[in-house]
Amino acid sequence: MERDKIIQIGINEGEIEFHDDDAMHDKYNEMLNEVYPTPSVAGCEMAPADFLEQNDPTMYRCGFPDFTDSEGTEDFNGGYIYTSEADDFVDNYDDSDEEDEEDKDEV
Repeated sequence: MERDKIIQIGINEGEIEFHDDDAMHDKYNEMLNEVYPTPSVAGCEMAPADFLEQNDPTMYRCGFPDFTDSEGTEDFNGGYIYTSEADDFVDNYDDSDEEDEEDKDEV
């Protein structure tokens, strides 16, 4: 069975965590806000993620793929999954029940 089909089974069964694009951007923003100090100008403060997104959108966009790579995720069907979690599920997936069904269909 194809890896993508097995991964989709894992997502459907709740064994593999799926994050949509918005959820991963939220995690990215959380990381930026935790790592960088809050910029302050004339007493006005702004979250580092918001500051970066508004003042250097190119750097903000370019940093996102680096973040997802450092998180150990991969693109999957318009969202993200953790590669190690997916690999573990695929390695341990037993599709013998489905192979039995396919054999029955052929008879």
